[in-house]
Amino acid sequence: MGLDARTGALVELSAALARPDVEGWRSALEAAAAHAARAEVEEKAMRAVMARERSLGNEPKDISKENRGYDIESRDPDSGRLRFIEVKGRRADARAVTITRNEMVTALNAAESYILALVLVDGGSAAAPIYLRDPGRIFGSEPNFHEVSRQISAKAIETAARQETH
Repeated sequence: MGLDARTGALVELSAALARPDVEGWRSALEAAAAHAARAEVEEKAMRAVMARERSLGNEPKDISKENRGYDIESRDPDSGRLRFIEVKGRRADARAVTITRNEMVTALNAAESYILALVLVDGGSAAAPIYLRDPGRIFGSEPNFHEVSRQISAKAIETAARQETH
């Protein structure tokens, strides 16, 4: 890198600015598109679970931005009992879901009230939510202090939920 004697500009810097980093831009655009696609799947999943809760006669409230370890707090108007629902929206071909430490600890501490809702989204439509009550039993041991998250098989969630209904 050197100074242009006439202008005092850094020669290599001006040359670099004249050649944009196309691969860097492409990578950033792909990452933004992937993020938007994930956000769309999550939004469809949230809508599907909110609709399911309303159809059950409950009063759901979206608290996903509050970082409580679940996304929906749903109240039974007759008993006043709360259901804590963690929504996992995934593409229909997803093999696993990520469960955060906060979600695991909350599920273990509120086992009787906690529901893991898996919603598979294919194309533009969300399938009916798959509800797994007391999901802590498939998480394995309690997370250690340094553990941030775990990958749980989508099939394991589906199988455990199916066993509940039989």
